[in-house]
Amino acid sequence: MKKILVVNFRYFGDALISASLSVRIRELWPDAHVTYLVFDTVASVLEGIETIDEIITVPERPGKWEQFRWMAAHWNDYDLALVTQTSTRPGLYGFFMAKERIGFTPGFTKRNWWKKMLLTKHVQEVHGPKVLQFDSLLVAAGAEPAKAPYVPQPHAQLPMEVRFDEPYVVLHVMPRFAYKAWPSSNWTALIRRLNDAGVKVVLTGSGNVKEVETIRAIVPEDADAAIVAGQLSFAQTAELIARSKGFVGPDTGTTHVASSTGVPIVTLFGPSDPKTWGPWGKGQTEPFESRNDGVPQRRGNIILLQRHCKCLGAMGCLNRRDSHSDCLNALTVEEVWNALKELKVVQ
Repeated sequence: MKKILVVNFRYFGDALISASLSVRIRELWPDAHVTYLVFDTVASVLEGIETIDEIITVPERPGKWEQFRWMAAHWNDYDLALVTQTSTRPGLYGFFMAKERIGFTPGFTKRNWWKKMLLTKHVQEVHGPKVLQFDSLLVAAGAEPAKAPYVPQPHAQLPMEVRFDEPYVVLHVMPRFAYKAWPSSNWTALIRRLNDAGVKVVLTGSGNVKEVETIRAIVPEDADAAIVAGQLSFAQTAELIARSKGFVGPDTGTTHVASSTGVPIVTLFGPSDPKTWGPWGKGQTEPFESRNDGVPQRRGNIILLQRHCKCLGAMGCLNRRDSHSDCLNALTVEEVWNALKELKVVQ
């Protein structure tokens, strides 16, 4: 049995997108044992994915000696490692843990020369969707390029208290960073409009106290809405979304979780490049484009809204994580509503 390791030391969205590799590995080597190595803080996003046999975790910030001992204890445990990043830690783990290592070329600089020695095969990382970038690692292993790669859905049982009988739409209002956020007043107006159309609203989010307080402030007191922020794992969130009429969210990990479920999605982008970071739905064959012309883009049952952005590629107008983004502030509730109508989420 071939033992294959996928190394991904990024956060929820990127880790979930890398799960697309497990689907392809199953197609290429049906009897392989597929293991994912991720940070302990993000393991839940891979929960219940049937094409992954095992998830092992490491701390985000281990001591150097602790890290070395752990890697040494797993020397050559795997036949093949797919290293999904060019940074030092993923390369080192791959080097210690697998006989063959395929990863992205770290760049031809004096500082990086030794990193190339950690890999047995190199792939030049090209601009484009992460799901296609990751697939190129398997092409280097001899596979044909995937025609329609997809991100598999995590699975976990939903608590009874969040199994809603009436139709509902899921909103994820809080991205990880402020520069990806849509104004709170717009979310409030969208909640009212959905309620007026006879649709319940369910709001997801982390258990961060400040985030939960912000979500509560967004929801009108008389709204038909349920706040489940902090109550669900990522896999449970996927189940919640899979039962819904549709999802609205910004450029964040939960939107990638939503894209794995197959429900209609409206995603709100600011300065992020949709060609790289746009969600990828099952059956999708073409990425979103880096157009920056303010015209909505549709791929299957996903509509991406993005106004013309003068700071495209930066972290908002001030180029820092707590910045505002004028392009997102200019995106209207009417535009989101029209997208929901086009996807037949509302009438």
